[in-house]
Amino acid sequence: MVRKAMQKSFRLVLCFLLLWGIVFIPPTFVQTADAAAPTFYAGFESKEALKPIWENESEASQDVIQATSSVTGEKSQSGKRSLLFAGKAVSAGHAYAYNKVFDVNIPVKSNTTLSYWLHPLSHSVLDGNSVNNGTNSTYVSIDLAFEDGTYLHNTDAVDQHGIKMNPVEQGKGNQLALDTWNFTTSKIGLAASGKTIKRILVSYEQSGKSGTYRGFIDEIQVRNSEFDALEYANPFLGSQNNDLDIIGFGGNRGNTFPGAVVPFGMIQWSPDTGYNDLGSGKAPLGSGYDYDRKSISGFSLTHIDGPGCDIAQNVPFLPVVGGLVKSPATNFEDYASPFRHSNETAVPGYYSVLLDKYKVKTEFTATERTSIGRFTYPSSTQAMMLINTGINGTGVRDANVNIDPGNRMVTGFVNAGGFCGSKGSGTLAENTNNYTVYFAAEFSQPFTEVGTYKGAQISKNNVSERSDIPDNRKIGGYVRFDTTEHKEVYVKVAVSYTDIEHAKLNLKTENPGWNFESVKQSAQAKWKKMLATIQVSGRTDKHKRMFYSFLYHSLIHPNVYSDVNGDYRGFDQKIYNTGGKYTHYSTFSGWDVYRTQMQLIALLFPDIGSDIAQSFVDDAKSRSGFLPKWSIANSETNVMNGDPASITISNMYAFGARNFNLQEALKVMDFHASTPSSLNGRFNLADYLQLGYIPIERGGWVTGYIPEYNNADFAIAQFAKAIGDEEKYNNYLNRSQSWKKSFKDGYLQPRMANGNFEASFDPASEHGFQEANSAQYTWVLPFDYKALFEKMGGLDAARDRLDFFFQELNAGSTKPHSFLGNQPSYGIPWAYNFAGQPWKTQQIVRKGMIELFHDGPAGLIGNNDLGAGSAWFVLAALGMYPSIPGIGGFSMNGPLFEETIINLGACKQIKIIGHGASEESKYIQSLKLNGNSYDSTWIPYDLLKDGADLEFTLGSTPNTSWAITPPEPLVPMSVTDKVHQQLSLNGAACTSGRRF
Repeated sequence: MVRKAMQKSFRLVLCFLLLWGIVFIPPTFVQTADAAAPTFYAGFESKEALKPIWENESEASQDVIQATSSVTGEKSQSGKRSLLFAGKAVSAGHAYAYNKVFDVNIPVKSNTTLSYWLHPLSHSVLDGNSVNNGTNSTYVSIDLAFEDGTYLHNTDAVDQHGIKMNPVEQGKGNQLALDTWNFTTSKIGLAASGKTIKRILVSYEQSGKSGTYRGFIDEIQVRNSEFDALEYANPFLGSQNNDLDIIGFGGNRGNTFPGAVVPFGMIQWSPDTGYNDLGSGKAPLGSGYDYDRKSISGFSLTHIDGPGCDIAQNVPFLPVVGGLVKSPATNFEDYASPFRHSNETAVPGYYSVLLDKYKVKTEFTATERTSIGRFTYPSSTQAMMLINTGINGTGVRDANVNIDPGNRMVTGFVNAGGFCGSKGSGTLAENTNNYTVYFAAEFSQPFTEVGTYKGAQISKNNVSERSDIPDNRKIGGYVRFDTTEHKEVYVKVAVSYTDIEHAKLNLKTENPGWNFESVKQSAQAKWKKMLATIQVSGRTDKHKRMFYSFLYHSLIHPNVYSDVNGDYRGFDQKIYNTGGKYTHYSTFSGWDVYRTQMQLIALLFPDIGSDIAQSFVDDAKSRSGFLPKWSIANSETNVMNGDPASITISNMYAFGARNFNLQEALKVMDFHASTPSSLNGRFNLADYLQLGYIPIERGGWVTGYIPEYNNADFAIAQFAKAIGDEEKYNNYLNRSQSWKKSFKDGYLQPRMANGNFEASFDPASEHGFQEANSAQYTWVLPFDYKALFEKMGGLDAARDRLDFFFQELNAGSTKPHSFLGNQPSYGIPWAYNFAGQPWKTQQIVRKGMIELFHDGPAGLIGNNDLGAGSAWFVLAALGMYPSIPGIGGFSMNGPLFEETIINLGACKQIKIIGHGASEESKYIQSLKLNGNSYDSTWIPYDLLKDGADLEFTLGSTPNTSWAITPPEPLVPMSVTDKVHQQLSLNGAACTSGRRF
């Protein structure tokens, strides 16, 4: 409605505004194609150039005194300042105060949104006395004055709850909680498209009640574009060492890389700040990029995101200007260039940096199997590209480079391996733990000079070189250009793990042209689509940056491995083909990712999850029937322990990725889990099958193998049951109980071949356990918590043990406490749910999110482990953790955001509402599922798969009566069946054809 007083005020000031406009032109906020910020943003920080034009000045008011609108440091949603609003209604009639704050000129489009944070206070201090505001402070909203004389409160615009965007309705809507921050967002373009915003106001209005009101507003944003997660995802996250005294394997960093890659892409063209091939400590473990280093040594084609050991960094390219004084094979670091972060950019799908030494701007973007680089040289006849095939992260075993000047092409290969020092990597032993990556690079400009180098020898005009084994492996090639007329040199490059011809085929098929911007836009569109699968609202931009950065780093691995025609090289070096049925994937950090990332992929991208499962099944065909455990390309590293592939296949099915050969999968898992062999990553399997445990005399981490094998056996049992094989279900379910044979005095303990336990036992010792200890691994039995708690002495005893365990959150592997920065402890916070104290799960999970995960390059403690660490944060932020291997469902905690939408496909979504969500409001007060009260911490996947609404009410104090009955995920649904049936009737049908 239009208030008469406001109409009068508008007419009175109109002439003044018109005259003022002659001498003052208000700023115009325009959204550009490359903008990474809102059309309008006000966070009220002193460092911001945009400050309120008016303070404490009403555009229209009635029966309100001391109407205040001014910047304050008293409270803030983010940063240190916010906008204080306050006043006193002196009449119980119709009172209002519309205070103008900003003068703007923002066109409203059909997709324009308004959002802000509001913190209404229940009490004020007036004249030194405490005054009860009641709910008065909720009758406040941000208002917009349009150029045509109307206001936002005149329109039909509504917020995310369907409440009209005017202060009266906002107060009546009862959605604004007192004494906490509330997020409000509105798609104002639906009601005001075509108008132009001239002023931004803070408005109070109420009828029938006098008294004071007071509160704060922060982070006002107007966006003239759809939400774009690319604005928030930061590839640099995890690349810098942090200064926190927290333990994490691989150092206090995530060991991530910032270069150009598409989701699950085969190629990762990224900067290297050093190569440990040239000496220990030259580069971070695995990623090749250290945010704190000041120079770049090259840009290699393959990288792994946070593995914790040296690997990859194959085929580094380096643009230089000048002559070759020394051979780059033996003096590669001499050619490194300083750089500055101010000249460096990384966003999903694109990376650029200026090399200060050569004044060369270097840019990369990517497709699945190819990349294109744009190198802007200075005007010179000495512009050159080094292609150093003889250097990588672990030591090249064999390398080749070929230069074809007529076709402006360079091809070659690198045979590499040696991940984590296993199978002779330190000695460069031949044909063990190795793989071969082939490449084909095409240049946009002709070569004015070519040559190769081997060792210290430079050979001008030579067009082919290969390593001499074993003494002279370091080789490479160079090509020179004349950039006096055309400074930009484009390089298209493809990789393949099959052969050079397949690399050429990948290049020709995926990247036939020279349009860098087109490839960049396509790469970013792929990331935008993947990241938009989850859309979050509320909280601060910092929290959004964290969420989408961790989601980004969850979707880099595993990697596409088959070529464009479906060919791929198996572990037996033979060439196989997918038959057009699926994409083959590899590079799988099994022990790490089976706990978090694989379930996330299955939930969000079931087609990709199905392909990953089928990849495992077909990998077994080239490994004498055995599944890989920790693979890189077609190399089995045998790093870590357990049987993560069986758990992953089972989890893929449990979380909806079911488009793979199910019967063949069970056959492969059964063979792998029951056949002792030196090729089998289930080490000491014969002992496990015969005794139910592995004698400690076998050495190594054998006691920790037991819960890992038990988890895998339980997962296989669930998969067998799901596809109707009761015999295998019963067999593997029985096998999963063998942990009890190693359980004594409350812990899993090393046991000897004669059946006795060792006389000396320390639960904090790593003896018998890998990257953990007994105090930690004893909890890694989530499928059997009920029995575990009973053997600990009952629920009370188990709760006491958990309380002691979480006295330290990230204590490392030599204390009897949590080591949440590493995988065995990932799921333990949710054990409280199964112990009937869910508020403690909610507390510990949020503490882990705040203390172990941060914004910016230093945002990740410990290795990302190919997405395992990042996926933990994503799942925790959703409030849904996949606790039990082989069981589709989630153990819940409080969500981080006020609203989250998980898009499961065109016809279904999971909507998660977190009323009152904040870092402090982490405790679940109540939960509704599809409008019905839900009093359990476990939600089966079957209740989510067709879409669902989860409505949490959160608070800052624990609700010790909600969902205190320990859940039993294996018990069939009964009461909840009705909810599921109702949802299924309301949901659209999604079907897909089977391929196997």
